[in-house]
This record gives sequence, structure tokens and C-alpha cells, in this order.
Amino acid sequence: VLSNEETEFGRYNDSALPTNVTPDEHLAPDPPQASEELVVPEGGIAYDHVVMNLPRTATSFLDAFRGHLVGKAWEGRLAPLIHVYTFVDVNLDAKGIRDLIEAKLQAKLTEDPEVHPVRMISPKEQMVCVSFRYPEALMR
Repeated sequence: VLSNEETEFGRYNDSALPTNVTPDEHLAPDPPQASEELVVPEGGIAYDHVVMNLPRTATSFLDAFRGHLVGKAWEGRLAPLIHVYTFVDVNLDAKGIRDLIEAKLQAKLTEDPEVHPVRMISPKEQMVCVSFRYPEALMR
């Protein structure tokens, strides 16, 4: 799900779904429509990646997918890769970041997340992008 600004610059093709809603709204039983031309197929829409780019609050939405990745569109598919931007203490190591993500998910990850430094925010805080596969146990 992409913002309108990301699709305006032609970086994504017509299969991108521009929207400006929170994950909770997007995953609701009757989500807001991005446009009148978009028709959600029966069985739902499956996606491979979710980018959550609100560093101060994105981790609080990690549990929004719990139980929503169901339906025909998800049959036989892997859980999506989640890329969540967040701010962390510069002294927090990879295990600490994994613990943070697992606490927000209220579930264990099946493999170590990839942690990509983005930039320093202050001498004590940095922005990172944490990428991981959403736990399949939470999908259904």
C-alpha cells in the first residue's frame, strides 16, 4: 500500500494501491477504497511487502495484521515481508531490536530480522529499518 505521493512520481506501476489509511483501517472488514476504479477481488488481495514508514509510531501497528491475512488470496502464499522504520537507542543491538519487535507483535519471529541503519537522529538515537517475515502463526 503506497501513498499517493509515491505513485505520482511514476516509481510504481498500475498494480500499486495508493492509500492514506492506517493499517487498522486498511485491514478492517470494510476498508476505505483508494479509488472508484479499484475493485477488490473476491478472496481479498495478497501482497508481498508492507512498508511502515512512521518511525515514531509504526511499531505500534505491527499487531494490526493478526488474523487478517486469510482468504483465497493467501492460500499457499508466504506471509509478507514487513519493513518497519523505527527509532532506537544507538546502544541497542540486533537482539534488543528483535526483542522490541517481538514484544510489539506479542509473538516470536521465526528468523532474525534484518536491521538496516537509516540515519542518526541524535547522538543517542538512530532510525533503522527492520525487515522480517510476518509470523505465519499470526496470519490466521
